[in-house]
Amino acid sequence: MTITLKAACEAMGVSRATYYRKLKSKGKPGPRRKSKRALSEAERQKVLEICHPEEFIDSPPATITATLADRGIYLCSTRTM
Repeated sequence: MTITLKAACEAMGVSRATYYRKLKSKGKPGPRRKSKRALSEAERQKVLEICHPEEFIDSPPATITATLADRGIYLCSTRTM
């Protein structure tokens, strides 16, 4: 008796798309590509320099970006920060 792939996937609670995706990648995630919109290393360092002083050390990114916006400074979005 043979079992079909569809029946096996249903029995395991896995979609066939997931099965084929895992089969293709052999379970190893590939390297992530860097976004074209990602901060450069210099921009990233600038953001870290702003976030680490005592003034912002325990502040969430939303508070930091709002405070910097009041001062007329824009480094990056809240989500990026």
